Amino acid sequence: MAKLPWHINGKLHVSGRSRFIGDEAALQGMLHAKFFFSSIAHARLISLDISAAQAFPGVHSVITAKDITGENMIGHVIKDEPLFPQSEIMYLYQPLAMVLAEDESIAEAAAGLIKAEYEELPAILEIEEAEATKQWYIPERKIESGDVRGTLARSTHTLQGSSYSGGQEHFYMESQRVRAIPTDHELIHLLCATQSTMEVQEVASAVLGIPAHRIAVEVPRLGGAFGGKERAATIWASMAALGAYLSGRPVQILLSRDEDMHATGKRHPFKSNWQVGFDADGKIEAWDIELMCNGGAYADLSIAILERAMFHAENIYHIPNTRIRGRACRTNLPPNTAFRGFGGPQGIFVIESVIEEIAAYLGKDPLEIRKLNAYHDGDKAPYGQTITEASARNMLKLV
Repeated sequence: MAKLPWHINGKLHVSGRSRFIGDEAALQGMLHAKFFFSSIAHARLISLDISAAQAFPGVHSVITAKDITGENMIGHVIKDEPLFPQSEIMYLYQPLAMVLAEDESIAEAAAGLIKAEYEELPAILEIEEAEATKQWYIPERKIESGDVRGTLARSTHTLQGSSYSGGQEHFYMESQRVRAIPTDHELIHLLCATQSTMEVQEVASAVLGIPAHRIAVEVPRLGGAFGGKERAATIWASMAALGAYLSGRPVQILLSRDEDMHATGKRHPFKSNWQVGFDADGKIEAWDIELMCNGGAYADLSIAILERAMFHAENIYHIPNTRIRGRACRTNLPPNTAFRGFGGPQGIFVIESVIEEIAAYLGKDPLEIRKLNAYHDGDKAPYGQTITEASARNMLKLV
């Protein structure tokens, strides 16, 4: 089928005529939201003094956990993430209170007057720290096929090591933003930059304690996302909805670039420990790998991302004896989230690095090692799937 030679919005984008949520004129009576963020990564929250902020001229209200009319919960896969923390701060820059004011600068100034009293707790920031105390969201996941230990013991050659892949900022062009507009029929209309409209509707309705059909979610434009607005947009949409519901007025949240980069999760850092057995030609006989990801303070999508990494742990190679173990670690960072590839790059990176190590060890071309180990039609993956239309070998011949 013939395709148009341009993107549907391409002309608008390159001419600067595309309109985003933050480009629209302020609505009559619209309140602007700013946040009081945590200045510490892990603490017991003793008290929150919002009196000075509430008394600041031009402030409409200051909203905290006690003002939530429904559930104080935005966790979706695992119910572990509050909208506002009530007793325990879990990461640096976690929003503790929302100031609604007639002007953004007023809201920002008032937010700076809020005082928090807390008891500092030890913060876990690295995978190794979380592993030492078994800070996992769920028990270890495992995929196993064949006799890994026996084959490693019998292999002509073995190598072992560790690999690390770091986090990455999404840096979408439009920062997190949303407008919540109360309309007739007791409806809250959300203009939201989200990749998950149904989740926003479901979570926001639960936070407000109203039926989901009273939340309408519209995405005028994403302004870039790369996975960073799949789950990470839900918290801001729910806060705007809560502000509009309580005030009866439109509410806009527009994070600055600095706020966005501090308060939102990134690509998951992964640490991997591995051992591989292979013969003199470089044919891989056994593959044993532990994949550990740094998920941050709450589960978000960490379990699915870990599992995706596990499913990619052998990449395009048939390894008859395989053990893949995965653990998603809870730390005191903003909840890490979806990012292009969704765990795939982290899993693939390890085995491809190991291919290079095998080639260097044997003094062979890495391309030849890849060709030798690539899947054939009819091979079984470690998770039991029969491979069909295996194209890697033919593609590698073209390199």
